[in-house]
Amino acid sequence: MTQTPREQAKEALSAKARIIRDLEAEAKRKLRQEQDQDAYNRLLRDKARTIHSLLYEVQDDLEGLPEEVQDELESALENMGIRASQALEVDSPFFMSMLLYPDDYTEGEENELEQLIARTLGRKS
Repeated sequence: MTQTPREQAKEALSAKARIIRDLEAEAKRKLRQEQDQDAYNRLLRDKARTIHSLLYEVQDDLEGLPEEVQDELESALENMGIRASQALEVDSPFFMSMLLYPDDYTEGEENELEQLIARTLGRKS
């Protein structure tokens, strides 16, 4: 069965969101369990690079969505990418760790990307 454009976009973005969460979890593990600051920093750079390239990576998967939904997603992903680029430029592990999280974030809540997916493409099926 062929996926709808909405399902295709949701699947592509959800896969990227999982990659980002996995990078964050591994970075925290490296720092807490192994006290490996270099690995922590490297994994946070990988997270920032992943966010930076989000729009480019999923652009084709957004084709076929209603124009207003596609525009909202592209604008939000572009803004996330810009912030990720800035974090990489200053090479700040703290800035990179905070990408996608508001100041009032509580552990267990959805991050900015997950909220965007839910808001524009619907909650998990």
